[in-house]
This record gives sequence, structure tokens and C-alpha cells, in this order.
Amino acid sequence: MDTIFTDSQIIFISSLVPAYAVIGVGFFCVFIGLIFFKKVYKKIRFFWLFFGLALMALGVMDLKVGKTKKIVIDKERAALIVLERKYFGEQIKTTIPFDNFSHIEVMRDWTIRQGKLFSREELTLSVSLVRWGLQPIELGIYSEKAVLKDLVNKLRTTVSFPVYLVGNPEDKSYANFSRQFLNADNVEIAYSYPLAEFMMPPDSLQITAPTYNLPRPINISILRQGNDDMAIWNNTYNVFWIALVGVLTFGGLYLLQNWVLPKKGFGIAFALFYSTFIIAGVVWIGFVLSATFSQTQIEFRESNISYSTRLFGIKAFEQITAKADINDILPVLNTVNPTDGQLTMVTTFGITLIIANIAEPIDEVNTRFKKAQTTPMDYRILIDVESLTMGERLLLEKEMRRYLTGEK
Repeated sequence: MDTIFTDSQIIFISSLVPAYAVIGVGFFCVFIGLIFFKKVYKKIRFFWLFFGLALMALGVMDLKVGKTKKIVIDKERAALIVLERKYFGEQIKTTIPFDNFSHIEVMRDWTIRQGKLFSREELTLSVSLVRWGLQPIELGIYSEKAVLKDLVNKLRTTVSFPVYLVGNPEDKSYANFSRQFLNADNVEIAYSYPLAEFMMPPDSLQITAPTYNLPRPINISILRQGNDDMAIWNNTYNVFWIALVGVLTFGGLYLLQNWVLPKKGFGIAFALFYSTFIIAGVVWIGFVLSATFSQTQIEFRESNISYSTRLFGIKAFEQITAKADINDILPVLNTVNPTDGQLTMVTTFGITLIIANIAEPIDEVNTRFKKAQTTPMDYRILIDVESLTMGERLLLEKEMRRYLTGEK
């Protein structure tokens, strides 16, 4: 993800470095193929030319028609603007006016990662634009203090709502970071969570509804059947990376078969490499099938929520969570940064972990995180929405909240 600051905007954009890197490697392969054409082993003489051209074509395709996302915090328009381009599709725009937001939260990241714990020297903070009712839209997670300092400074002068640094005063790394903003305008330091004053907007505030375009055809279907509602969508993963893995895998197999085997013969090293590439090829085929034929399904039942993924209609994964375990405070976290596509429904255990993450000393937080790592599904439902546009995700989020609040 690349971040650009202008006089009136903060822009987060999908990084184009991978595409340019692939084009560069492809150009190098073509160059080598031409320069050493007559010196290359005859069975692979044309390989480097075709391999390089394939990489260059893949990189150019990703630049021109690949999936991209740009998020703009615009001071002049007083809105968060999300611009998305689907593969070979038109650009889709979503606008959320500033009056939808109560504040910005900068607080220690609570993501449950296997084996990942906090240290007293480490500072990894998440940055979220929070709508009224404590509905966060996470922009990203940062560990570089200088980068985060620049972002906070730019945020406090771009948005019209306050920026809150939320953390534990006993956390030395956090205290050193937050101290820089003690006298800064539009920045406040808080040592407790949730920030209850932002649950309900003031009566005088007129909130402008977000506006969004939906792709045609729309990818998400919401079915309502009495007390059991359902949301279904197709999974479309990153075509660029899937294609790149395919080119590298089958290119490696070709070299092993037509260069290494004739030159070196069959040995232990060849068998290991060949087996590795065969396994990679099988995994690649699995990704292709998943990206083409898999679906995600959420069933909002009377007493529980079922989140599942299906391939050819066969259930591949399912998580069932009791409705009673979903707290009505901060139940949905929406991540919109260009490198992520997730919605998270937080359980009561998850809320407790978030609050402890801010209020308790690091050693005690780590004890809680060790427990959370063994049963992460007790703390959140992690929903893959990479294939959905922001507008489609707002529809899904609206359906979740309708279900949680009991609206008809």
C-alpha cells in the first residue's frame, strides 16, 4: 500500500511495485534470452524469451486492467472516498461524508496472530475512522513510528473530527509516541475504551447517507426467509498473483524436465525440486478452482450465525457462533485498506480482549493473547470480503446490523 499526502488529501492506493517488478524481471529474461540465444542449451533456447514475454504481459495487464483500490480522505469534499476497479471493469465509487464519523482511533493492534505477542519495545498501532455507534473502518496497521507520526499529523489537519490516541499509560513505547501530540490541535489522548460518548450522535447532527455504485452484475445476494436470512457471494481472489504463481510453477517444471534432467540426470536433488513444483502446481490448481467456483455464505439464524465457504456446493469450512455471544458494542470491524479485504464480527470475548489490550500491562495482555491464539474463533468471525466492493460490503454490514439489532 502506498500513501500520498497532498494539501487537502490523504491517499491510500494499491501498490504498483509488484507489477513493475514483474515487468522488469520479464524484460531481463528477454534480454538474456536474446544475448545468449546461441549459447543456451538448445532444448530451452526459446524458453527465456517466452517466459520473459509472459511475465511482461502479466505485469502490463495488471497495470492496465487489474484490480485496484484507492482510498481518499478529502478535506475539501469532507468525505472518505473509495475508488475501486474490478478486473477488466469500470471504476466504482463510494463516498462516505465526514458527518458519518465521530472520531479517528489510533490504538494498539489487537489482531490475533499465531505465535505473535507484544513486547515492551514494539509499537504496532491500527488506524481507524470510526462512524457513530462505534463502527470502525480500519485504514491500516503501522509499526514504523515515523510513518505513523506523519499520518497522525496529516489526519489531524485534514479531518473535521477529533483524532484519539487510545492506549495504556504504562505502555512505555505507546507513552513515548503519544507524548509527541500532548499539545497538538485536534488530537486527544485517552486511556479507556470504549469511548462511550460516541455511541449516539447529537440530536443537532444531520448525517448524510453514504452514496455508492454497485457493480453490474452485483456479486452479493441477500435472501430473507423469515427468521433465517442469508448472504451469498462468489469469491474472486487476486488474479495477478494466481497467474504469477502459475507462470513460475510451470516455468520451473519446464526447466527441470528439459534442462536439469538431461544435464544432471535423475537424483535426490532433482526429485526434491520436482516434487516441490508438482505440489505447487496442485496447490495452484486448487487456488484457480477456488477463485472460479467457490462461494462464501453467511446464514443469520434465529439463535446463531453460520459463516461458511463452499466449493462446487460442498462445504469446505464452517464457523457457527451463537447470536448471544455477539456483543452489541463494536460488533463489526470493516477493513478497507488496499491490501486487505475483511469484515470482522467481534464476540463478547473479543470486546474484552480489545479493552484489555488497551487498559492492561503488556504481560497480562500477552497472557490473554496466548489463550486467544488457541481458540481464535471464540473471539471473532473473520469474513473474507476481498471480492466485494465497498458498496457491497456496506450492504452486507447493514444486513449484519439489522440482524444483531433485531430490525425487520
